[in-house]
Amino acid sequence: MSFQYKQAYSFRVELYWRDRHEGDDTLHRIGASYDASTPFKTNDGWLFAGKDNYTKYNNVVRVREVMKMDFWFGCYVDDGFYGYDVRAICLTKEELFYGARIDTSRNGFLGLYIAENDRRGPYDKELWRLDEVDPASIKAGEWLYNMRFRNSDDVVAHRKYQDGFPYLVCSGEGFHGLSARVIQTGQPYPY
Repeated sequence: MSFQYKQAYSFRVELYWRDRHEGDDTLHRIGASYDASTPFKTNDGWLFAGKDNYTKYNNVVRVREVMKMDFWFGCYVDDGFYGYDVRAICLTKEELFYGARIDTSRNGFLGLYIAENDRRGPYDKELWRLDEVDPASIKAGEWLYNMRFRNSDDVVAHRKYQDGFPYLVCSGEGFHGLSARVIQTGQPYPY
């Protein structure tokens, strides 16, 4: 496939997950884990999709938190197929995950990965798909509900609770509750 970047079809969103865990029907904003209490960074950057039971304080500062952010869906088109390079957009470019790409770990968990070369185009194994979403018709301020977010292996992302942490994963099966509020359309490269 020969994908071509199309800025007009690219957009910026806030992502949400309808939890439905233990009867909770709330839309929870998706963020990424950040743990300042340890030098080991294996806990950082996992997508968090549920009620925030992760953020902790030590009486003065946050020692770990769920960092809320927007996401850029850079649209690539090939013969009617839309693929998306999905990146985190934080408040400033100095923030830890600014421009980091959503990717899947070896065991299927979705996390933010810092790209080696921010301006390089993705290859087809890094593109995500949104079922039944027409990027040409998306408008700022619009809500997109109950989307299916598929990786390049055609596996739909869903939420998985593990040790109380609501991860997003592309393995096994589960409820598909991804929603988005469109912030901007025609969004250029954010990085």
